[in-house]
Amino acid sequence: MLEPEKRSNGRRFYRQEDVDLILKIKRLLYDEGFTIAGARRHLREGGTAGTDSETGAPIGPGYGAAQLLNRKMLLDMRDSLRAFLTLLERR
Repeated sequence: MLEPEKRSNGRRFYRQEDVDLILKIKRLLYDEGFTIAGARRHLREGGTAGTDSETGAPIGPGYGAAQLLNRKMLLDMRDSLRAFLTLLERR
């Protein structure tokens, strides 16, 4: 999956595609809550086909407007609940 080129001096050389993949993995792990194994499986099963323009979330086959709206709503709700939890923990 991620195989940066090794230069003659032993340093790794990352192409733009490698950097894009790293950022995609980061988004899956930290923003969408995937486990490492889940993110790996998602990428292997073609989860890179397309992305939602608003959330940047991957769009799988059969994903319609209703699913995208529900996904965005759930992501917004998660962010709101995290902010609320932070407020509660301060008290």
